[in-house]
Parts: sequence; structure tokens; C-alpha cells
Amino acid sequence: MPGVSDSDFVAGFDRRVAGQVRAARALETGGTFSVALGQQRTETSIATQGGTQEGRTTFDPTTSATLVHPLLRGFGIGPTLAPRRAIDERSRSASALRAQAQLDAELEAVIAYARLVQARAERRVRRDGIATNREQLTLVRALVASGRAAVGDVAAVERSLRMREADETVLDAEVALRSAELLRAMGGSPRDILETEVVPADPLPPPEPRASAELAARALAKNPLLVAARAELSAAGYDARFAASQSLVRLDLTAAVSLVGRERSLPASTGQLLSGHAPGYFVGLDLSIPLGNRTARGNEAAANAEVDRRSAELRDRERELCVALAGAIAAERAAAERVALASSAEAAAESTLRLEEDRMLAGRSSTSDVLLRQQELFDTRLVAIRARTDVAIAGAAIAVLSVASESELQAP
Repeated sequence: MPGVSDSDFVAGFDRRVAGQVRAARALETGGTFSVALGQQRTETSIATQGGTQEGRTTFDPTTSATLVHPLLRGFGIGPTLAPRRAIDERSRSASALRAQAQLDAELEAVIAYARLVQARAERRVRRDGIATNREQLTLVRALVASGRAAVGDVAAVERSLRMREADETVLDAEVALRSAELLRAMGGSPRDILETEVVPADPLPPPEPRASAELAARALAKNPLLVAARAELSAAGYDARFAASQSLVRLDLTAAVSLVGRERSLPASTGQLLSGHAPGYFVGLDLSIPLGNRTARGNEAAANAEVDRRSAELRDRERELCVALAGAIAAERAAAERVALASSAEAAAESTLRLEEDRMLAGRSSTSDVLLRQQELFDTRLVAIRARTDVAIAGAAIAVLSVASESELQAP
């Protein structure tokens, strides 16, 4: 089957991951830049001609621009790096959800393919019934001409023929609808969806035995929804570590560079600042001693509550996955049993129909009895067709839940 095109929702994960990486880098290495405007006060003493001292105060405009950048926050201590690691885990969660969205799209295409095969097979059965009715109509008319059947038998066969022709018209529309659904799931253009009818190359594959324990182990280890849930739990843990660290003493290695302008007028002071005439540099240790407060304690409690919530969510998803997998395996087995039973019933229905036709030719049965046996045969064939579709859909659901290889999700 051709690859399924990504939806806008799926493609958006890439942009989200890129944004989270940028945010992580800013959290890890971001600095601060500040600009200040003020006045500098200068006290001077001037000697006068009379030998006295005269004090004078001047105020000069001052402008400054300062860039402070942490060279190493916390010297690599784990809680200090927690925000970056939390972002990495959330990026992993986003990637897992993208993979799940792709699997869901593949599953939708496989289901659409199976429904199309089913609709075409049901239409084929109806057409076989129409051909059989037409042959029977010819036979019954001959029997009426020879006096071996009643005129009402012809009306009964014609009524059955018209009903099957009406069913064929309905199934033509069903085949067109299923074909359009398959093209949509495969990313077909609007023109293809409106004008193209897909013709399946092969019938649905037969059911295969599956080991439940192996499927469950693989599903619990690799299912994208569980991978995403584990990543979110890990990210919440890093958030909790970081929140707890906010009440701890931290020692950072910090560098700063500043430009200052001090002149008698604001334009002159700004010009000195922009010229870089008086740069200042600083590299040293920055000791932070946070004071305990309710905000920090509340953030830590909220982070720990989020860890508990994510942990419970992971356990719930694991249980939901096991229930869904068990249901899909049971549905596949039940459908496979229906296929086997319907195959046996179809052979018996064919034998019964032949016997009933022979009895009608011998005058020991009526046309209505033959029509009833025909309907039983066609109903049995339809049951087998629908059971094979259910097997294919359940198998595809199992493949998605257990993160099977791509080939297991391909329609024939």
C-alpha cells in the first residue's frame, strides 16, 4: 500500500519539537541584557580668591548597557540541568505521539481496504444470485409451459430477481463509497476520490495464530502511547527535582560585560555608550541563597502532584492497552472461527440447493422452496465474507497495538 501522507496535526509535532529544543537551550544557557538611564552625582570643592572652599554638586546623565551570561549554572549539578532534560523527555513524547498518529493513519487505510474488499465480494455474491435467478426463471417458464409448475411460481422468481437487482444497485454505491474512503485514507487528491474506483489486487489474507503473551510484552514495551506516557512521567520527575532545588543554595560561574557613558548631556552620554569607550568586564562566582517562601513550596507540591498524576496515567494506559489487545485477539479468533464455520455451512448449503432443485424437477418441491435454499446459500457466503473482513480488521488493530513491523500493516 502506498505511504499515508501526514496530516497537519502530525506534521505539527516536528515544529513543536524544534521549539522545545530552542526553549531548552534558552533555559540552560540564557543570560540577561539590561539598559539603564540615570544621573551621576558629583561632589566637588573649589577654592575661591578669598581662600575659602566652596562646595559644588553636579548631576551628569549616565547610560549603561550590561550583558550577564551564566557560563555554568550550578557546576553541572543534576537539578540545575533538570529543565533541559525535561524538555528532552517531552520531545521524545511528541515524537512517540507522532508515530502513533502515523500508525492510526495506516490502520485507517487497512480498514478502508478491508471494507472495500468486503463490498466488492458482497456485490459479486448478489450478481451470482441474479444470474441464478435468471436461469431459474427460464426453467420455471418451461415448466409452466409443460404444465409442471404454476403461473405463480414465475411471479415468485421474478420478484426475487428484482429484489436482487435492487440490492446490486445499493452495493454499487457501497463499493464507490468504500473506494473513496480508501483513497482519502491513502492521501488521494479530491479529483481521484471523485473519479477513481480502486480495484483490490488480492483477497484478504487468512488468519494466522498469534501468541498472546509475546504480543502483550511487545505492546507494553513499544506502544507509542506508553512510550509517550513514560516520557511525560520522566519529564514531570525532572520538573519536580528542579522545583525542589529552588530552595537550595546555588553557586554559578557568571560573566558580565558592560558599557557606560557619563557626559554632561544625555546625547553625549549615549554617544559615549555606543562608542564602547568605557567597557567593563567581570568573571566570578555568583552565590544564590533563596529564602523559603510559599511560592517555592507550592511549586514543589504541584510538581510532585504532577508526578503522581502522570504515574497513575501510565498505569491506566497500560491496563487500557492490555484490555484493547485482549479484545482484538478475541475478536480475531472469533472471526476466524466464523470463517471456518461459514465455509462448512456454505458447502452444506450448496448440496441442499442442488437436492432441492432436483426435487423441484421431479415435482416433489416448489419454486418457493428452491428460492429459500438459494437465499440460505447466499446468506452463508455473506457471513463468510464479513467474517474475513473482521479477521483482517482485528489483525490490523493487533499490529497497531503491539507496534508490529510495517509489513504487517500493509494491505495485500
